[in-house]
Amino acid sequence: MFNQNKLKRPAASFAAAVGLSLALSACGGGGTVTPEPDPDPKPPEQVGLIKGLITPFKAGDASSVSAGAENDKDEAIATAPVDTDGKFDLGLPKSDVMAASFNDKLVKPADVFGCTAKETESISAPDNMLLLPIADLKTNKFQSIITEADSSNPIYNYKAWWFSNTDGTFRFKGNCQELAVGSPIDTTLILKKGWNVIDTYLDFGKSQKYTVTSQPTTYLPWKLATASASSLSLNAQNVVMSKNFFTPWKNLPQYRNR
Repeated sequence: MFNQNKLKRPAASFAAAVGLSLALSACGGGGTVTPEPDPDPKPPEQVGLIKGLITPFKAGDASSVSAGAENDKDEAIATAPVDTDGKFDLGLPKSDVMAASFNDKLVKPADVFGCTAKETESISAPDNMLLLPIADLKTNKFQSIITEADSSNPIYNYKAWWFSNTDGTFRFKGNCQELAVGSPIDTTLILKKGWNVIDTYLDFGKSQKYTVTSQPTTYLPWKLATASASSLSLNAQNVVMSKNFFTPWKNLPQYRNR
């Protein structure tokens, strides 16, 4: 007689084998375990991108903008074209490029504000920290342009992109005579590796304020640095137009030939 039980045994054996395979997989055997993603991934560095609109702008005013070059003999760290409306997207170099190609432009934290040792009251920063603030850009005609942190504020102000080669807290207190007519500085900046955006307020002869802020994502207006000082006193305008105003460390002997 035909025995149906004999036909069911292979199917039962197959089901048992599948069940055993699943059990082994659940216990970590016989399968590949995919690691859980990092719930709080941290980027290795902060990328710098300056989106700007030269204001006012007319054809022929500028065909490009650059960062980190004071004259046509100085090497820029980045250059970007300006379109017919005056817009530009200036990408700043990553840390490996800064270290390999522009290490000679980096500044010790103790020197970044242009203070001498006797003008510095206190300073603390990681031992290996090196900085490079970019406060103004140069057009291809070497006109200095800035973007204001708050255009409604009567105090001279601008946004600056500070490169740091490491994460760390930078504290500084002093009174630098070469910049802002001896305005005192008392600031603490928590910097990330890469490019940090810092709102800067210079109340000439009174104070200098620095605040870390977020990276702008829209096209900000950039205008002539001297135009921003048009409502200030003649003395203040002269300070703004003075050599090394945006790079005060270059007033120190150790940086004058760099």
